[in-house]
Amino acid sequence: MPHFKFSALFGNNSGVPAKMDSSGVPAKKSKRYNRICRIEELESRELLSVTVADFKAICTQYADYDFGNYADYNFIEVGGKAKDAKAFSLAGLQSALSDAAATNQNDLIVVRTTSQQCVIELSGSQIAISTNAAMQGSITIVSLGTYPLTINAKEMSRAISVSTFANVVLAGLTITGGKATGTLSGGGISNDGTLTIVNCTISNNQSLASGGPDYKGGGGISNNNTGTLTVLNSTISDNTANYGGGIRNNGILTITNSTMTHNEANSAGGGVFDFAGTLRIIGSTISYNRADTNGGGMNLEFGGTATINGSIIASNGARYGGGICQSGGNVTVNSSVIVSNNASNEGGGLYAATMGSTALNNVTIMNNWSYAKGGGICNASGPIDIKNSIIADNRVWVGTENIWTQNNVSTTTTLYYSLVDNTGMSGVGGKVPVYSGTGNRTGVDPKFNYVGGNWADFDLRLALNSPAVNKGNAGLISSNYDRDVLGGSLLNGGQVSMGAYPPVPLGTAVKPKIKVTKTATTITLTWMTPKGKTLENNAFYKIVCTPPKKSGSPPTDITVGGLQTSCTFTDVMVTMYPNSSYKFTVTAINAEGQEAKKVTITAKTKTHAAVAQLKMSKMVLGSATVTWDFPKGVKADDPAYQSFMLVWLTDKNDKTGTPINYTDLVISTIGGKTTGSMKVASIDFPPDLHSLLSSGKKATLALRAMAGISQSSAAKMSVTKNSLGMP
Repeated sequence: MPHFKFSALFGNNSGVPAKMDSSGVPAKKSKRYNRICRIEELESRELLSVTVADFKAICTQYADYDFGNYADYNFIEVGGKAKDAKAFSLAGLQSALSDAAATNQNDLIVVRTTSQQCVIELSGSQIAISTNAAMQGSITIVSLGTYPLTINAKEMSRAISVSTFANVVLAGLTITGGKATGTLSGGGISNDGTLTIVNCTISNNQSLASGGPDYKGGGGISNNNTGTLTVLNSTISDNTANYGGGIRNNGILTITNSTMTHNEANSAGGGVFDFAGTLRIIGSTISYNRADTNGGGMNLEFGGTATINGSIIASNGARYGGGICQSGGNVTVNSSVIVSNNASNEGGGLYAATMGSTALNNVTIMNNWSYAKGGGICNASGPIDIKNSIIADNRVWVGTENIWTQNNVSTTTTLYYSLVDNTGMSGVGGKVPVYSGTGNRTGVDPKFNYVGGNWADFDLRLALNSPAVNKGNAGLISSNYDRDVLGGSLLNGGQVSMGAYPPVPLGTAVKPKIKVTKTATTITLTWMTPKGKTLENNAFYKIVCTPPKKSGSPPTDITVGGLQTSCTFTDVMVTMYPNSSYKFTVTAINAEGQEAKKVTITAKTKTHAAVAQLKMSKMVLGSATVTWDFPKGVKADDPAYQSFMLVWLTDKNDKTGTPINYTDLVISTIGGKTTGSMKVASIDFPPDLHSLLSSGKKATLALRAMAGISQSSAAKMSVTKNSLGMP
């Protein structure tokens, strides 16, 4: 669109410029002036597709990644309103990538998203990025908007591939539905170049490659032998492959502040499978991954090198090495937690299978389980050095066993300034580890700060009276990582404790503020530590619930860790009656057992009221649809209204009630307000009831909400053959 410039001159009625005085001002004798306007066409101008403000928003949204400066990039927009913006579509994204390949600059492709514009579906072919960064610059794809850009391959192809000489950054993307078949690795992404993934989610992808000499796989990502992959602030979840359910690594892989969870390997490496690569994991969580054979959390093969710093390996499972399996290579674990992993055969927490080396520095290995050998650690081959660490409460099927070591010359397990509790050291056929020096502690409780079995929160910090506090050796701290698992310094006044966590600082226990939430069958207590106070003050809470006398039950006493901020009492814990009063006392306790003043609360459960708006449709082929809504003031997720019992009442009998299946039906929005979520169920009419109604008699439908021992009042409606539309 042309732009115009307007200019004006003072003039008289004749259109001739007025006379000016010496100062350039029109002569005073001119009493009347006109303006003479001249219109000139300017050059065509376009709005910038990506502004400096947009770039700042990108840097803020992905604050942990350094994008550099605005001037570093050639910008390409997808889904924006600028004239040169590409359409939000697969073709638009492919066009943006083609434009990027045609420049020798670093290109930043900004994909603008909204709730209605955030998914790009592939059509059977992957997005292949095959530029040469040395000649064509890097390519960065950024999702800009509240909703992340999702690339969905719809299980028809792999989602993205990055070639050998490419340098690619993906920020804020979700990669899903990828499927690699035949001999292809990398269901979601295959990387042969340099790839950085920032704030991305890689989920529900799969690789069906059958393995082979180079162990094909990588359900989420395959980082191949020429690849350098960095994963930052991302989630790798629910991916599947034969090797490396989450990631297969044959190159250089760094995972920082990320989560790998619920990935599965049909063979080895549920979370990560490393084949002769270099692996580094920092500040990340690898949890709930599964492998059929080796390494539920991660598996290291054939000379690979793995370093794990400040991370949590938790609740993974495999046949060998529920948490970690070292099948040849070198593994170093610093300031990390290996907890609640399980092995159906050997090495619940860690399994060392072939010649290699394993170093554990300031590591906490706790509550792992295996069927046969080494609930915590099974050392079948090679040296394992354990320094400043805690190994406690690990078990095997028929006993308790923290460490099992193969009884041969080349296999050794050596402990330095470490604590092993009293749950066993070596089973049948194994040999006792070597205790170096005088700094080890054996047969003693490490006294974690958790109380009442709250290890599931992974808060395994040490109580101040723990025998592991300040009993490590500062000279044994890893030279490559001197932080604890929470990111703080391992040193405390020049001293270091055993394990991954620092001791809990001591503070005076303070009375918490309690909020009560009630339903007909549950009472939830939620508490807040007073402003300015922390876990240093309230390390855990003791709660006593006294039920009403009619229950005949004694008070229930539970203790929860300081990280927990609420507790819900249900029929599982205490017999909960509707419309009944329960007394609670909550006591905050610090790390050394000092108690704050008790908080006493009496809370009354709600009445288990009858459902509302009970209605039935006409009968069709012997069945009808019943709908109902929640009582007034009851929310859709109220646990007292999630199960229902239907009873037919006739003039002759009360038929046996039958639980009914139902689905949620959202009530239409009227006047801008949604009234709730209606329940709907399809019911069949028994033959005798059908005959009764056909004869002209009526029956009554009664519906009750069920929860534990509680039943709501019945909502009833009369049913006749006319109301059902029966002939």
